[in-house]
Amino acid sequence: MGYRVSYCMLLNTKSIFSKTAVRSYRNNLFALKTFHRTLSICERNPKFTTSSFSISAEVAEDFFYKHGFKGKKLINEFNYNSYDKETVNYHTRLYPRIQVDDDPLLEALVKASTIEQVFGLIKEQPLNVKYASQAIATLWNLKKGYYNVTSNTESTNKDFIQVVKSHPQFWIAVDCVVKSASLLSDDTLTSMLLYLRKFQISMMEPSLQSLLCTALTRVKTFPLDSLAKWCLFSSTPNHGGRLMLPAALPAFHRHVNHCQSLTDLEMLSVCFVAIAPVVDKNGPTARIFIDHIIHLLDTNVLNQDTPLAALVGVLRALYQVAKSNPLSSCASIRILYLLQDSHLINNPSSMVYFDAIRRSWEAVNEPIGLVRKIENIVCSWLEKLDIQIEHINLLSHVSHIQDASSDRKKQLERHLMRILEKEQPIAIEPYLKQIFRIIRSSKISDIKLVDLYWNRVLQSLARRLGNKEEFVALLLDAAQWYMFFNNNLGGTYRSSNFENEILKWMDGMMNGDWSQPVQNVRFFCRLAAFVLAYGGHPTATGLLEKLVDIEEQLTIQDIFYISRGIQLARHWLRRPQLHFSQRDTGDLTLMLDRRSAFLLSSPASSTLSLTTTILHAALYRNAESYGSALPLNEAGLRECETRLNELTARVIRDLIFFLDRFRYLQFPIMDAIVDYALKKHEHLGPSLLVNIFVLCFNLGYSSKNLELLAPITSQSLESKENGMFGLFVLEASLALILSNRLSIKLVNEIFTVQFLDKLDLEVAACYSKATYPARVRRTLMELNRSVCIDMPEAGVPWFHEKYCQEQIHTNPPTSTNFHVDIHHYLVQILGNSNLIERWTYSPYYHLIDFEVHLNENGQPVVPSANKSKMSNDREEKIAILALLPSLFTTNYGYLMGLSLLRQRQLEILGYRVVGIPHHHWNSLALSTTQAKSSYLKQKLFRQHNV
Repeated sequence: MGYRVSYCMLLNTKSIFSKTAVRSYRNNLFALKTFHRTLSICERNPKFTTSSFSISAEVAEDFFYKHGFKGKKLINEFNYNSYDKETVNYHTRLYPRIQVDDDPLLEALVKASTIEQVFGLIKEQPLNVKYASQAIATLWNLKKGYYNVTSNTESTNKDFIQVVKSHPQFWIAVDCVVKSASLLSDDTLTSMLLYLRKFQISMMEPSLQSLLCTALTRVKTFPLDSLAKWCLFSSTPNHGGRLMLPAALPAFHRHVNHCQSLTDLEMLSVCFVAIAPVVDKNGPTARIFIDHIIHLLDTNVLNQDTPLAALVGVLRALYQVAKSNPLSSCASIRILYLLQDSHLINNPSSMVYFDAIRRSWEAVNEPIGLVRKIENIVCSWLEKLDIQIEHINLLSHVSHIQDASSDRKKQLERHLMRILEKEQPIAIEPYLKQIFRIIRSSKISDIKLVDLYWNRVLQSLARRLGNKEEFVALLLDAAQWYMFFNNNLGGTYRSSNFENEILKWMDGMMNGDWSQPVQNVRFFCRLAAFVLAYGGHPTATGLLEKLVDIEEQLTIQDIFYISRGIQLARHWLRRPQLHFSQRDTGDLTLMLDRRSAFLLSSPASSTLSLTTTILHAALYRNAESYGSALPLNEAGLRECETRLNELTARVIRDLIFFLDRFRYLQFPIMDAIVDYALKKHEHLGPSLLVNIFVLCFNLGYSSKNLELLAPITSQSLESKENGMFGLFVLEASLALILSNRLSIKLVNEIFTVQFLDKLDLEVAACYSKATYPARVRRTLMELNRSVCIDMPEAGVPWFHEKYCQEQIHTNPPTSTNFHVDIHHYLVQILGNSNLIERWTYSPYYHLIDFEVHLNENGQPVVPSANKSKMSNDREEKIAILALLPSLFTTNYGYLMGLSLLRQRQLEILGYRVVGIPHHHWNSLALSTTQAKSSYLKQKLFRQHNV
């Protein structure tokens, strides 16, 4: 699939070499490169018997991916569709008002089909600024055609630019444009700046200063299309162009206030994408643009019938400030819902927009129907293709949904393995990020594939060593990918070769001295995070001290990266090293907590999303919720409570992660999450609904709205298309049992050979070999036990007795001072240790810390004396449970769901459960021996006058 280009391009190239003009350049790089490329094209494409041939449009799409839309007036040559078979029109007219008959030379330049034809035309005629500027525009169009015909690699693009720039006529044309800059119209002037940037000519060169100065004097009065080109030109990183962007702000404000059409809106979106990095994300420029978008949404100017180019262009612009501006996230969600309902997105030609849509969707994780629609379109297209490296972008759209099936995961693994093994490293290099996204989002656990991927990353880094800018950019990205990839294999995967090479390069960049002055804080923090994670102990000299020194310059993202590094360091170090590492990083952790607390109270954490990022980072670096982390966590949650109107599915996912790990029961937040799930359950993924319900179960939370959410969760589990991991289904079923909402239908689906076989396959191919199999076995046992006790009508047999016996043998109970203390007082009260049985088990293997039996008179009897007798209804069995801190929520001391379920089951089995919470036992009220003894007596004999 692709575009069709007239074959005359190659035919004319052939004729070039018969001209004396070209023979005079026989030693010139232009002629040599052109001849070599033409021959290589013919060798690779033997079927040149037709009048046209198909080419890829990836380069043309690059503009859209970077700038988010296809403008009608702004640089029409970028307006490509890689799934359209029609012939591409490469002609760009800088002077559309000049008629063909009035200027034949200008028309010839517009329609020139080869590079040498352009140079020949401007050489044979007196050159003026009109012809010179049109020649440069045509060369840019031929560059795209040449790039697509020859190869899709970045090196081919650079080769072509080098070929053109080596021709003397090119520089003659540039000089002519520069000298006559004041004569150019605004549109032509900004077009020239943009084209010359594409030809990699530094705007800081003296010969081009007049173009820049002329543009700067006019920028405040630029029409919208010229302003968009100026912003595109100025947004180029690393050449100082961004310093000029503030000059465009007055014109931008003026055009926002006078926006009259969707085309104008597309232009404004391009301008905002460029301007956003240099303005306050909550300042007047962002506010005026976002307010205008919201107005268009409120007045239904933007609706489900709006062209995708306009909607996606706005999405791309809003994405630039989505994390820092709550109104931006709100507007983005509304547009995503419009896209979900749009019939236009069903057209395969809409696939050029999918990357931009996905990026915005991943920032909010809703609506789920939109990504499923995209997934279906892409799947139907992939079925028609022989999947190759250029289809990686499409593959990524069927891998990032959490509810993807195991069959799809296997297919992705096969395609990726084939591509990584057979393709050349230079061909894989442009797709490294997309491949990483597929591997991580699909939770691929094939060690061979993963090792091969990181080796390909190292090869790409080694190839870029000669270009410092490109090398550093890929190094930082690769280090970040690796640090966050570790979760995929349950914290067990490491590539020593990759880590050692990255550490060596990073140390070389710092010249082995991490204590030197920091010139770029963002750069330094990302390096430091990787060194903390994988550099081992002791930490590089001066690194920790330098991080503490730059405290006031750290941003939320810096703290997030460093905290991840601390977490990984603790994970990998062995016990002796871990002790010293925790001691050495103590000051760093305190500093990060202090800085996080400051950012929480400042405008820097202006959104709920940023606040959850701070909490997420605190979870990374603090192994427990006590100590210095406790005030920070509580302050963060209080801040979250003030911003609950900013909830999205993505924020809820992050809050679930934090609340579950730190066992925080924050009622306003829980109420808001459950209410949000009830209102939008049709647009949320099944896994998110299940996670919300499981969180409520884990924290012992209950409410009327939670009862309403239970049947919705049950329906999600019963759906054949939920695609969830078996462990999610088991955990959610346990939560439903506590709420008495588990249906017989779901029970019958779980306890079948098919589902149990599915669990076996998941365990065999799981991404977390260290923990996942054990979690599945344990949860399945809990569910089997719960169904047998709470739902005997289901007729499910108890088939975990052997498993429980194995667990008793391999993991015997652990005694604590709390247990010893309770036993001591029980002996004092009952007068005989033989009346107390420790570490007993119910018929379904619930662990009972202490078991005491009372006869019908309320007198204690020896438990062992009644073992062989028939059950006596008048004899009371008491299960005394020492409730440890881990069984309660951190802040309110609520007993968590699994403990509540076990206590209810013991009561069904005929026990009277006596729970002794640790915080009661160690409270001031029970600080004396007499108080503890009286407390236990009351618990044991509450029905008897003893």
